[in-house]
Amino acid sequence: MKNYPLNGTMGMVIGSLSPWVEVITQEYKKIISKHPKIGYLHPIELLAILFKNFRYQGQFGFVASFSSIEHSGLGRYGDALDPIGDFRELQKVRCLLKDGGYAFIGIPSGADGIMFNAHRIYGRARLPLLFDGKLISLFNRSVKIAYFAC
Repeated sequence: MKNYPLNGTMGMVIGSLSPWVEVITQEYKKIISKHPKIGYLHPIELLAILFKNFRYQGQFGFVASFSSIEHSGLGRYGDALDPIGDFRELQKVRCLLKDGGYAFIGIPSGADGIMFNAHRIYGRARLPLLFDGKLISLFNRSVKIAYFAC
């Protein structure tokens, strides 16, 4: 993380019951916090805000999500079934980011698959679709690999 200039930026963590760096967290299960710098939005509320007045569009210097996006659209956490729910979730992330913002996404990798209704696994087919052909950096344990997702 030291290679990414995040000081002074506002961020969002998606799918975290235990927020660690953000001001606003998006999660299906309601988070109750008295901390003044932690807010909560249900995913449907966030979409309504994005479409109604674009309040959060382009507002975040970074969005972080670990073990969340791969569950989107599988119904496990009360969300509706949606075969491309993970793609839609990452598109919301793109809408939230400022130009030049960072998306830190932790997802399972390996042979492509869906472990219904637990999670998806991203490999040669689904990973490029998820990142829409954008240049990304992959971190696999302690190895960093530049990867063009096309």
